[in-house]
Amino acid sequence: MHPVESVCEHITIVYLLMLVAFVIMVITIVIITIMLQYQILLLYNERRSMHGWNNIIDYAHARAIAWLANKFDLSNEYRICINIMNNTNAVIMAHIYERICTKPSNDIKRQKEYDDETKLLIYAASYDEMTYIAPNGDTLLIAAIRTGRVYLASILIGCDDIDIGHANNDNDTALSYACYKQYGHLAMELIATGKSNPDVVHIRDRTTALIWACYNRMRSVCLALIATGRSRPDIRTSKGNTPLLLACQNQLSDVAMKLLETRQSNPDYISSLGNTALLYASRYDEQLSIAIINTKQSMHTVINDNHMTAYKFAEKHGYHKLMHIIDNYDAYIKSLPIDDDDPDSINKIYTITI
Repeated sequence: MHPVESVCEHITIVYLLMLVAFVIMVITIVIITIMLQYQILLLYNERRSMHGWNNIIDYAHARAIAWLANKFDLSNEYRICINIMNNTNAVIMAHIYERICTKPSNDIKRQKEYDDETKLLIYAASYDEMTYIAPNGDTLLIAAIRTGRVYLASILIGCDDIDIGHANNDNDTALSYACYKQYGHLAMELIATGKSNPDVVHIRDRTTALIWACYNRMRSVCLALIATGRSRPDIRTSKGNTPLLLACQNQLSDVAMKLLETRQSNPDYISSLGNTALLYASRYDEQLSIAIINTKQSMHTVINDNHMTAYKFAEKHGYHKLMHIIDNYDAYIKSLPIDDDDPDSINKIYTITI
């Protein structure tokens, strides 16, 4: 065969192969387009129940179609799929919220299975921002802690798109609920995120996360909250309680000392039972009592509802140094070398000689 004829034959074969490839590609695109449109029709016209696992199937279905549509530049089909995904995701969120707020039974095994199913729903829905907010202002995280679903709450804290510091309609946050319900490990997890907003105050009773932590004797949580610098040591609830009052009442001496060091607590506040921080502290801790006096804001003459004073408590427990300070209160206050700009000066009083 002549060389020229051989070259022409090869070129013809290449062109034929290219033509066949082009035809196959066109047919493939046409088939894919038809399949995509058919699948979209299925999503629109043959939607399964929007409860339980079927909505996850719809979501995954639409996501797969959207990926193909994007690859083949089918913008209209892609837009339709995205809309379906968004609508389905909103339904998933509402369904997860409903599951979190519902306790299926008292059977521990069934509860674990139910929570595991809900966990998978959470993971499936985490493709998009988990910004669902219920009519009462709860997020999924607040609802999980409020209803005691600790396992799910811990999972939700780890979701990137959860608003950790969101406050509901009553100004409750995930952190304040964790402290109220005594979930110490959850409270520590929330604080560690740096996004828990510990300074949020409840609308009606004016409680904070620190108030509940002190009330429930959650020592580690109290210290962690104070360390944030945003725990509102100055807050006073509608019942007249303060973090310092509650810490002293519950014998949390180290917490009370940290509160005093912030210089934002108010030792002169009187509780509904007529007690002050000094009255509580004088029952069990002489050093704390002296530290409270050294703020120059303590009311050492207050008589509570049981007709007791700080001096009487000191006398009862044999706190002679405290008794001597109260006996010479005015002279002692004048002699205090407290530096108001030094938060550690509260501790220096222990070396003062009376």
